[in-house]
Amino acid sequence: MKKTESWFLEINQRIKYLLLIISCALWVPNIVAIDYFVDANSGDDINDGLSWLTSFKTINRAKAVSAAGDHIRVNQGIYYEEIINPPSGTALLLITYEGIGEVIIDGQNLRDRGFYLSTSGNWTIIKNFHFQNCQREGVLAVSRAGVTITNCEFDNCGKIDQVTTLALSSCTDSTLSYNRLTNNYRGLYNASGSRNIINRNTCLNHQEYGLEYYNDNNGTRNNKITNNLVINGSNYGIYLSSFNLSSDIVSRNNSYNNNPNWRLNGGAASIFTDNLNVNPQFQGDTLFLSPTSPLIEAGTIDQATGTLSTIGAFGVGNISSNVANAWNGWIDQSSNAISASALVMVGAEGKIRLRDGVNETAILSPVIAKSDSQTLRGLHLDASQAPHLQTTEKQVIDQDNSTITPEIRYRFNDSIFSQTDTLPAWTSAFSGERLNSSGKYFQAELTLRKNGI
Repeated sequence: MKKTESWFLEINQRIKYLLLIISCALWVPNIVAIDYFVDANSGDDINDGLSWLTSFKTINRAKAVSAAGDHIRVNQGIYYEEIINPPSGTALLLITYEGIGEVIIDGQNLRDRGFYLSTSGNWTIIKNFHFQNCQREGVLAVSRAGVTITNCEFDNCGKIDQVTTLALSSCTDSTLSYNRLTNNYRGLYNASGSRNIINRNTCLNHQEYGLEYYNDNNGTRNNKITNNLVINGSNYGIYLSSFNLSSDIVSRNNSYNNNPNWRLNGGAASIFTDNLNVNPQFQGDTLFLSPTSPLIEAGTIDQATGTLSTIGAFGVGNISSNVANAWNGWIDQSSNAISASALVMVGAEGKIRLRDGVNETAILSPVIAKSDSQTLRGLHLDASQAPHLQTTEKQVIDQDNSTITPEIRYRFNDSIFSQTDTLPAWTSAFSGERLNSSGKYFQAELTLRKNGI
């Protein structure tokens, strides 16, 4: 064989080998994410869990069959369960546990926790749950990555074993945000770990620390603790211990009426910047802020919106949906479909928001027959203080500074009615209220207003 031919064959083989490597690198397994449904009231664990009509009864049953990328939707009701070491997702295929309506996980002071993630549970989202009466933590994640706990409520947890209610221990890339903790032994806790975010949580009436951060000084941490509100505790509001790292940020938190408001140990003062000690100015017995509250837009800059954050977990009445084409059939005040509206638009995660330059508007759902259980169950009405909307859209206070303007109204009727009819009369929806569902047909109205309007 000639030398030229030998060289050509060798190069050709190398090219084929390189192409094989590239093709292997580009091959990605075809992973199909699955939606599972759980309903304590009408579900059964012998079902396939693939729709509300064939839902599981327990969260643990859904956990047992879930895999990376799956979404577990849990219908309103009370669940007497402890969910231990759910399967892990990945950075691209997270596993989501989402409560629909008022979903309570009740420990009955018998079970240790609501969720416990220690040997698995990486890249998991837990949102829209209400944890109560847990002997230990409501949620505890240990040495996990990519855990997000958001928009949850915690009541009466940790008192029996005297521990923290919502805790990250040696976790990385994890987030605790928009959670509300009331009447627990301790509030929020972050021990070491790296690149964690604790942002816009509210902790009230704790017996010991409201928010504690322990840093073991072992390596660069880059944890951020910002825009949290800690109030009315019988011990420390914010407790920082064992610090020697300038990479952490503890800024723009408000600790008020605690005993004392903060304690800084081991060099923590160097990262404790621009924190507040002011009265939040709630409205009456609610957790809504007055228009003159010093916490409104007093926090750090929200990187997603470029606007200043409000300190604490405050929010709005909201309507979201968990069915495909969720806003089909909805109209704005000009009777235009949402997709063609000049007033509102569908933003991130399918949430509705005001268009730029619009200060106030309302949107109307289609009239839905109660027999259409799939659509009704997929519709999530929530008039709680959970901040699902943009930071500039919040529950509005009337001009008398004492009355909360209802952001959600609904109506039922036995006879079919038009989407824009004046009757039947509207009823306001408030936090924790079960809807009066007398009637065969249902409609909802959502009002959006910007701050100060």
